[in-house]
Amino acid sequence: FFQAFILLYLVHWRNHRFVLSFDAVVKFFSSGFVLGIVIALFYETLVQFLLVIGAYVLAFVGLIAFGIYSAITESNVPLDTNAPSPSPTGDNDIGSSSELFFNIEDYVPEGIATVLMGVGMFAMAFIVAALVEELTKYFCFWMVEHPDFLPEGSLTGSPVDIDYNTSSDITTAAAQPKPKNSHNSLQADESDIVVNSGIPVGELDSRTLSNKAAAITIAMVSAALGFACCENFLYVFEYGPGGILNEFSTLAARSLFPIHPLCAAIQSISVVERDVVGDKSVGLGKILFPAILLHGSFDFVLMFISGLGFINKTYSDDYDESESENEEAVLSFSFGIVITLMGIIYYFRQFRAQRARLKNLDDLKQQGGSILLVPQLGPIL
Repeated sequence: FFQAFILLYLVHWRNHRFVLSFDAVVKFFSSGFVLGIVIALFYETLVQFLLVIGAYVLAFVGLIAFGIYSAITESNVPLDTNAPSPSPTGDNDIGSSSELFFNIEDYVPEGIATVLMGVGMFAMAFIVAALVEELTKYFCFWMVEHPDFLPEGSLTGSPVDIDYNTSSDITTAAAQPKPKNSHNSLQADESDIVVNSGIPVGELDSRTLSNKAAAITIAMVSAALGFACCENFLYVFEYGPGGILNEFSTLAARSLFPIHPLCAAIQSISVVERDVVGDKSVGLGKILFPAILLHGSFDFVLMFISGLGFINKTYSDDYDESESENEEAVLSFSFGIVITLMGIIYYFRQFRAQRARLKNLDDLKQQGGSILLVPQLGPIL
């Protein structure tokens, strides 16, 4: 929980504890911790199973296409001229080091094996891990309904900050707003009752757009931290090697790279554009793509480095396990730091640009009254 507490202090408690309630933070964190990890494990297992089935089908077709299948099962002649030929009596056990009936290095060149390994790692990183987990974290945010994300008018049962000095007809201002159809909606629905002055009753909200945007970011990061916290428990106590030292090193390494909350913050940029600014051109794909790209790249690089170590161990005659593990650790740490820093830089560039736009809208709202957020058109002054 150390990483989660530190980041929540920086993101929420330090400067924005009045933007989103502590109750909301706990609920979003619990959504990621309890629901998110269960959903992700289920769909990751399902997607991985489908990918494995597809890989077996492609491998079978490839064996037939290139004649490898007949070479192994019928003629039993290895493609590698340096490979040991089976004796007529069957005394030499080609696959003695494993339960396979042949050594892959005797039949598949190292270059092809590396490419195939890279394709498999790419699918695991971008589809099984990044796509499923980023979708899960988004829906962990989307599933939670909290009063902090409802317009103030819908909570008080009456409109807020209506200018009754206008010369237009305000007889409809006393009408109650309809419940929102969209989840966590911080903007007007097209079906909201609108007074003749053009201000929707349900959207008369005294909160600034910047505060609404901050609330969305905090909520999404909280859900991602809950997800990451539970995932860390699984990696330390279930998937990782045993022993206190190994468990501590695994936890420390995972805590150094806050990929899950960083990707959630990147997602929040597009969610704010859609739900606060009112840009309806922002769809789910635009929300998820930058986060999937960062998350998938991070996982792919680490998996590929580990896979290269396995390829080197399989094909190299002078393989040094200790030296190879040290090289893998250095490369993984270096690339992990670089990718994480690239993600942080990208987020803050997008965040600062968005903050400036929201500040301008808030300033215009204070100068000229209210801003009508129409879902199809965006902000109208």
